[in-house]
Amino acid sequence: MKILFVCGPKAKLKEPFRGGTEVFVHNLATELCSNKDIEATCLVGEADLMNSYAIELYKKTIFDLSDRMSSQEEANTLFSAMSILKFDLQSYDIVHYNCFDPNVFKYAKLVDHNAIVTLHIPPNKKQVESYIDFKNSNLNTTFVAVSKKLKKQWQEFLGDHIEVIENGVSVNKTGALNHQPLAPSLLWVGRICEEKQPDKVIKLVKKLGLNLNIVGPVFNLSYFENKVKPLLDEKIQYKGELIQSELANLYRISQALVVATKWEEPFGLSIAEALTSGLPVVLTENSFGSEKRNCCGLIYSKLENSNDLLNALHIASRTDRLLIREQAKIFSLTRMGQEYLNLYDVVIKSYKKGCTFYA
Repeated sequence: MKILFVCGPKAKLKEPFRGGTEVFVHNLATELCSNKDIEATCLVGEADLMNSYAIELYKKTIFDLSDRMSSQEEANTLFSAMSILKFDLQSYDIVHYNCFDPNVFKYAKLVDHNAIVTLHIPPNKKQVESYIDFKNSNLNTTFVAVSKKLKKQWQEFLGDHIEVIENGVSVNKTGALNHQPLAPSLLWVGRICEEKQPDKVIKLVKKLGLNLNIVGPVFNLSYFENKVKPLLDEKIQYKGELIQSELANLYRISQALVVATKWEEPFGLSIAEALTSGLPVVLTENSFGSEKRNCCGLIYSKLENSNDLLNALHIASRTDRLLIREQAKIFSLTRMGQEYLNLYDVVIKSYKKGCTFYA
């Protein structure tokens, strides 16, 4: 089976990963390529990883393509998106899109092919218009949401025929601690931006006089400089962006992951990663999109004040880390890979018969 994974022209398959979508593509392509009958290629903007899957880069130009309507950056992005047409999309059994750039779909729709589009984030105007146009132009398109919650949000625009395959993550190979770590720190992981609210977590932790490590890329520099950076000190430390092995070690030795997002999280990749490391997670109700909300190690709290956090941490300290890790196998990468492979098979067989697949 030949699979082409399509990311956006600005996507980078290199560590440290900038976002969950890049982690998703890298993990899924790697998992599928463990099957000798599968040949996977990833189309991205940049890459420096040596993997079992092949890499293709979007074309770039050194020429000035700007005009009155477009900046050079915008023109370059458009030029890069056009390069998808250099691929014979019909030669792939599946073209799997994990892409937010409307220009890619604008050109990809010109060739009829077996397409799967994974929905990673809630609907926004630009993506809604792009996906609807692509769906209407390429009838062999199947949409997949990473959670039932996200599916419901997209049904208004794409209809009811949306598959659901929850994200899977690599199991932390270093294993879980069977005891509370010595001199532990709490952990916060994610994109540093207002909707993720790291500043709220920091303030709660400060009131308790505890240690906190913050990990992730700065997506909103103004927010970081004004709301996060002034709160940093010896106990509250920003660790920057970490490669996966470094992050895995932090999951293993931390006291708990604390998550208090402002928005409705579509899935919550860092939460699944923490659980597979045996790390308890203190979180608000809207911070986890998975249906598996009763998994051992998930400790829900309103997190409106420091007492809420303190009470949740008391529960976390009594939670069996080995049991957390054992139950978290439901988030395994192997499970996700097999579910996508099953979907690929059904889609390919359906299209060969000249019909569109609907669940």
